[in-house]
Amino acid sequence: MFRGAAVTLIYNRLLSLQPGVYDESAAITLQSTDVDRVADCLQQFNEIWARLIEVTIGTYLLARQLGWVCVMPLVIVGLSSGGSTLVAKLIGSRQKLWLGAVQRRVAITSSLLSEMRAVKMM
Repeated sequence: MFRGAAVTLIYNRLLSLQPGVYDESAAITLQSTDVDRVADCLQQFNEIWARLIEVTIGTYLLARQLGWVCVMPLVIVGLSSGGSTLVAKLIGSRQKLWLGAVQRRVAITSSLLSEMRAVKMM
């Protein structure tokens, strides 16, 4: 539902821009990749509260059965989160390269398709 609304808003904004001011392939690339990233982040953000409740209940049940050993899964999760944070710091620059490559690919495909129309008319 969010994805459809966001794409519609971006498309309506795109229609109000003056022709030739911005690169059309950039707008198409940003529309598809950024909307997907935002939608995925919103979905994960919505699931945080449920996961906190699950961890709390699970830890309580483990504490009843095992005692102090129930803390070990939380330690492992903490270490994994720290490693994930280190990886996330490296992803930012590589994500920028990835989006640039996607944008170039879309621009090349778009120009190729527009040239094919001219060849077909001959």
